[in-house]
Amino acid sequence: STTFLRSFQQLYQFARANKLENYWNQLARQLHQLSKRYREEILKAVCEEISCLRGVPVVYRKKVDNESGVTLGMVEVMEDEELTDALTRFLSSTALSMEEPRLREYFFQDACGNPRIKCSKPFTINYDNRLVQS
Repeated sequence: STTFLRSFQQLYQFARANKLENYWNQLARQLHQLSKRYREEILKAVCEEISCLRGVPVVYRKKVDNESGVTLGMVEVMEDEELTDALTRFLSSTALSMEEPRLREYFFQDACGNPRIKCSKPFTINYDNRLVQS
């Protein structure tokens, strides 16, 4: 296990240092094909050796630009998260509206073919229940 972690850490540092993003992305895709339980075990072991910023992997990431080509940010869908919830989180930080049909349509067409992305609900329900004492 320690040998695997050392090799993994060296590979990660090499790929980052040499800006081998395509190589690193290929390795990441291979890891994504493993069972969830096995990926969680690898993540736990790796995070004991190096500092991890989160315990849940991103399964989809897409840069969003406006009509002028200015980057508005990144839509990131975490494992076990609904696409529409990730879109709502992203859109709440921008001036874009989820009512824009082209935006919704684009992300549902682009992301929902990935078996690791949940696309079971077409929109997010934000519920606000205020209790008033009478």
